[in-house]
Amino acid sequence: MRHTFMHLTLCAILALGTASAAAEENYPGRPITVIVPFTAGGGVDTFGRILSEQLQEKLGQPVIVENRPGAGGNIGAAAAAKARPDGYTLLVVQNGVTINPWLHKDLSFDIKKDLTPVGLYANLPIVVAVNPSLPVNSIGELIAYSKARKSQVFYATPGTGTPQHLATELFISMTGAQMEHVPYRGATDLFPDIVAGRSQVMFGVLASTAPFIENRQLRALATGGKNRTISMFSDLPTIAETVPGYDFSVWYGIMATGGTPAPIIEKLSKAYLEIIRTPGVRQRLMSHGYEPIEMSPTQMRDVIHRDLEQWGELTRKLGMAVR
Repeated sequence: MRHTFMHLTLCAILALGTASAAAEENYPGRPITVIVPFTAGGGVDTFGRILSEQLQEKLGQPVIVENRPGAGGNIGAAAAAKARPDGYTLLVVQNGVTINPWLHKDLSFDIKKDLTPVGLYANLPIVVAVNPSLPVNSIGELIAYSKARKSQVFYATPGTGTPQHLATELFISMTGAQMEHVPYRGATDLFPDIVAGRSQVMFGVLASTAPFIENRQLRALATGGKNRTISMFSDLPTIAETVPGYDFSVWYGIMATGGTPAPIIEKLSKAYLEIIRTPGVRQRLMSHGYEPIEMSPTQMRDVIHRDLEQWGELTRKLGMAVR
């Protein structure tokens, strides 16, 4: 009887292993959901949709983009972290996933354990933009004006703990500028208010901010990278030209649920790398201000670990409270 039970158990284990291997080999066999943890129209959403359109063609299965905004991207990230680790739920990420652990003590997931890197595929400098009614035309004038007004200048972000939030707080810590934070649930809510003048300043990503600058609804002052961006607004100075040492860009990538089998991660990584190397895709990304990059799952993991350490140190230095 005991031998029979052991035999049946072994057979069951082997059957499960065979089924799992077959599922990995046949992946994908049904639609894939790509979670964008912010509202439609923002930089994360634009990046995610461009790649998702191509992923659908590359893998031969429908790819459904699902916006799950809120809590600085944590709601969408938690949904991806808790999904089945089968490669059918992916998450579009940016720097915020390495900032949030230092700002939210009640996170329901661990980025190192519950999410698995697929790859990094774009870098995007931030741009400082203001409502045209604000009487400033340079970073120096913004700093002076905010100090004179003593916290009567309001800056908007897509949410507490987002890269845009930290980019602004870093700027404030380095310059002594006096601006009050107004967090929104995403770009959809943010832009109407800053265009209307209810908020006056934003450190935004080029992809979502550029149309408002081009339509003269916002005035651009500077970009945040080390060098003047080559993809658009190349005539804009960098913040560092006024504030030496300032450097802040946003990276974008894809993650899967933690525990997703390595063969599936490899298949996804290969597909995304082929997509990002396509001239048409690169041109489309660059037209939105993104700078295409190619990073493997291992390289992305290294970046995440590096940034977790960096933002931990910076948030403690800035005294940004954990909530």
